[in-house]
Amino acid sequence: MSKTCKWISREEFYGEYSDHWSTDCGQVFVLNDGTPGDNNMKYCCFCGKKIKQLLKQERTCRVCGCTDDQACEGGCHWVEDDLCSSCAPKEDQ
Repeated sequence: MSKTCKWISREEFYGEYSDHWSTDCGQVFVLNDGTPGDNNMKYCCFCGKKIKQLLKQERTCRVCGCTDDQACEGGCHWVEDDLCSSCAPKEDQ
């Protein structure tokens, strides 16, 4: 289970300078100015996990949550847009 909650800027929906942020825990937060980091926000106010701020959608495995920056232990690669090679066999079971 992840110890962080990804906050993703919703600029693709609301324009380049969006104040809307979607969270991993299924919420949307609106900031009047800046980013969560600019506002010294360290923890998600919805789930309490540490915020990992992303300005754009990061590729994430739908099974384990690994990313380009944080691969699975032992390494992995993408077999689908949202599925890593470590988890592909798990989905077949």
